[in-house]
Amino acid sequence: MEETHPVKVCNPLPAMAAKNMGTTKKDPKEVLDELQNSIYKFVKENKKVTIKQLSTEFNLTEAKITNQIAILRHLELIKGKKQGAITYIVPF
Repeated sequence: MEETHPVKVCNPLPAMAAKNMGTTKKDPKEVLDELQNSIYKFVKENKKVTIKQLSTEFNLTEAKITNQIAILRHLELIKGKKQGAITYIVPF
């Protein structure tokens, strides 16, 4: 299902919904599961990483990593930053 119906990373509606629904929790990191928290910490520590690096580090397919990135992006914890032909994942 994840590979045939991937989560869209650059969709403003889920980001807005995440903000509105998370009004009871001040810190979006409080809603992360263990994998998402690990990915977020890895990106934050390394300043910029590629999807390939994340896929290798967490032993997941690029489709599964992309879905996790989308969730973190919607919570405005990480974002993509293009440098030349390479897109890096960086802290928000």
